[in-house]
Amino acid sequence: MGLPASLIFAKLHANYARKLCVAGLTALFAFLLCMTLSWSHGDEHAKQAGAGEEGRFFISMGQSNNVAVIDMKSNEVSGTFVSGRNPHGVTVTPDGRFLYTTSRSSGDDGKMIPEKNPGNYVSVIDTNKMEITQRIYIGGNTHHASITRDGRKVIVTVPDRGGIAVIDTKNKSVVAQIETGAGANSSVSSPDGKQVYVTNMDDDTLSVVDLINYKKIKDIAVSAGPDHITISPDGKLVYMTNSYSNQLTVVDINQYTVKKVIEAGNGLHGLGITSDGKKLYVSKQSDGTVIVLDTKDYKVINTIKLGGKPQHIAVASDGKHIYVNDEGRNRTFVIDSSLDKIIKTIYLWPQPHQIAVIQPKRY
Repeated sequence: MGLPASLIFAKLHANYARKLCVAGLTALFAFLLCMTLSWSHGDEHAKQAGAGEEGRFFISMGQSNNVAVIDMKSNEVSGTFVSGRNPHGVTVTPDGRFLYTTSRSSGDDGKMIPEKNPGNYVSVIDTNKMEITQRIYIGGNTHHASITRDGRKVIVTVPDRGGIAVIDTKNKSVVAQIETGAGANSSVSSPDGKQVYVTNMDDDTLSVVDLINYKKIKDIAVSAGPDHITISPDGKLVYMTNSYSNQLTVVDINQYTVKKVIEAGNGLHGLGITSDGKKLYVSKQSDGTVIVLDTKDYKVINTIKLGGKPQHIAVASDGKHIYVNDEGRNRTFVIDSSLDKIIKTIYLWPQPHQIAVIQPKRY
């Protein structure tokens, strides 16, 4: 005797439901696996991240206490490693062997004696061993970092002391503390490494510092809130964003004079210039864009829509790719400079900030 039709139907329905459930769980697992593989988390310490060649760049990742390593060919995360507390600024030697990272103090750190405050140190990281080999005491709250083109000196801005610390990369020690001005924020060196230029946000000045005799030569008055800075490949022009006045300033560094002031809109932050010096990229947090200027006449020739609040910008040594961080949304954009279009979005968690690209050694 056969089963009642109602019972057959119930069994078929139950089997179908089980298949749907299995399929749903499989799809969910696949989705979660893809998400896991597409994001780099700060707790993935010491993955394969050897970095002795130009084919990689580095991004400080704030509260994760890590630095991410990005492979330039694939534009994928190749690893992360511990870099000291709350890394903020980062720069890399021309051979890619050593990273120097600053540590941003938290509110509680301000109560510590200076020698115990992690924000008062710069960490030196061996990228072959993927570990901190030394911590250099600076004596003030470190912020951004840059390096001379010959790789001999690292410059760290120290805002609460109104100046910079200069580190000798051979001895890995501080060789000078130089006062520049209130709110010292960012720096860039001349091609020959004899001078460094420092933005002082609260003084509205650009300081010119002699790196041979370790003294300030001159302060150049600029628009309000000089923030981030870059230099033309020939070293003749310095460009900076002015966050308080919504302007870009171009300085003729040989004459120590302002050559041009450009109205560029609200929310200006980072900037970078191509290796041929022809295009200047500027991030705008107010509308989530990067504007592209022709350096012949300083006209905007392109606007790249990213969303979020783009911040730091770095340029590949060959000028083909532009890298832009969006700390708030935990991502870095890769832009093709020939097309001025996004070709890749790299997700990093949390707080991707300053970007360090390996530059060939020059004297």
